[in-house]
Parts: sequence; C-alpha cells; structure tokens
Amino acid sequence: MSDFITLSCPSCGAKLEITQDVNRFACYHCGREHIVRRSGGIVSLAPVVDAINQVKSGVDRTAAELAIIRLQKEIKGLENQKVNLSNSSPAPSNGGILVACFLGLVVVSCGLIFSSTDSTARGVFLVIAVIGFTIIGIIFTQKNPKRKEIWQRTTGKTLTSLTYQINQKKLELRHFRDMVSSN
Repeated sequence: MSDFITLSCPSCGAKLEITQDVNRFACYHCGREHIVRRSGGIVSLAPVVDAINQVKSGVDRTAAELAIIRLQKEIKGLENQKVNLSNSSPAPSNGGILVACFLGLVVVSCGLIFSSTDSTARGVFLVIAVIGFTIIGIIFTQKNPKRKEIWQRTTGKTLTSLTYQINQKKLELRHFRDMVSSN
C-alpha cells in the first residue's frame, strides 16, 4: 500500500501527491494553500481561504451578538438620561395666563355671590377683575420672556442630541440583529 494519496489541486488542477500525516500544504504549481480534509475514508482538499472565511463568519457572529447586548444597554442608558433630563427641566409653558384667568374667575364668582350690589356694579366688577387677572397672568408668563429660548439652547439641544444618539444606536442594533439572523 502506498504512503501517498494522489489528488488534484482545486485551484489549478495539477496532480498532487500527499502523505497521510499532511493536514495543510501549498500547491507546488500555483502556490495556493489548502487544508486536507479526511472524513469517512474520503480525502479532499479545501482552500485555506474557505477555512478562514468560516472562522471569520463565526467571529463576526459572536462580535455581532456582543454588540447587540452592548447597544441595548447603551440605548437604555440614553433613554434614562433623556427621561431624567425631561423630568428635571420641563419645557416652559404659557400656562400662567390660564391659571391667572381661572383664579380671577374664582375670585369674581365669589365676589358676585357674596356681594349685595346691583347687577350693573357686578358686571363692571366682573370685567375689571377678569382684565386685572389676565394682566397679572401675562406679567407672570412674561417675567422671563427668553425662558423658552434659553431652555431650547440648553436642555432642548441636549434632548435633541440624546434622541439622535438613541436613533443611531437603534440603526446599528438593527444592523447587528440582521447580521445574526442571516447566519
């Protein structure tokens, strides 16, 4: 029985003779490296590139799985930052006018209920009270007219940045999930 096995190079077709103890070699004719595969009495050659690609595919999948876990944590952290910032510094509103008008109506209603004056005096009192409390509401709201602009330049800008970062990480997460599911 011969110690050599005769095979053809998968790359160039040249006849190759290998021994039983060889697991990897380069073709003498084209120089391509091959791995010798032995299974069930059959001996075949596989280019080293295929073996490297299989290893690379496994490494890529593992890296993608780790990236998914990392990105999920990062997204959760950014979402928590966004919620905490929104709660600690809510956007300014123009609710002062409504609050002042409501309080004005309450005071006027109480005044009308408990007043003993005639209906014309009540009407004048009602109009003056509503106007007065509306002016107070406007003054209260306009106490710092640039409040909303300042909020937008600071907190609003940070919230926008956090939203952008979250969306970018979600896109990256989707990419890695697709990579894992395709393998």
